[in-house]
Order: sequence, then structure tokens, then C-alpha cells
Amino acid sequence: MEEKSHLPKSVINIWRIYGVIELVIFGLILIVLFISSLIWSWPLWVCGILLVIFVLYSPLRLMLFPKIRWEHFFYEIKGDEIDIQDGIFIIKRTLVPIVKIQKVYISQGPLLKKIT
Repeated sequence: MEEKSHLPKSVINIWRIYGVIELVIFGLILIVLFISSLIWSWPLWVCGILLVIFVLYSPLRLMLFPKIRWEHFFYEIKGDEIDIQDGIFIIKRTLVPIVKIQKVYISQGPLLKKIT
């Protein structure tokens, strides 16, 4: 049996950068919602609840989730199949038979190009 392989540890920092981008977008939506609440007299408790969620979710998204995701992600190339496991709360395992693979497309976004 082959040994399970992990992604390089540098992927944790990339996932953290993606988390920062996600949190900035969420924060901007929260600001727009707050301004809309002030303009149209919507209840502010909705913004308060979303702000609490934002404050509690941010450290988890930036510090804890990327490390846990890296620890749970592995791949293993066996003689006749590729075994991939991914997930944090719901662990998904995919077995791909080698004979079924016809083409492999690899793409890299601007963030990965800059870092790698």
C-alpha cells in the first residue's frame, strides 16, 4: 500500500488569503446592509446578528479551518486508482480508476501564480 500524500504546507497560507478575500466581501455586504438599514429604517438587530457571526467566524476561517483542511486532505496514487479525501465537517472521499482518466486540465489563478 502506498503512503498517503498531503499538499504542500504553503497551501495553508493560500487558503488563508482566500479567507481574507471572502471576509472582505462579507464585510462589505454587512456595511451596505447597515447603511440600507439606516436609510430605510430597517431593524438594526439583523445587522447586529450578522456582525456577531462575522466576528466569531473570522478567526475560525483564517486560523483554524485552513489547518484542519490541510490535515484532512490527502491523496494516494495506487496501481489502479487515485484516492482523494477532502473536507472539514463532511469528509468526502473520491476513488478515481486510472483507466477512466482521459484528460487532466490544470489551471492556476493569479494568486497561485504569484505565490508559487
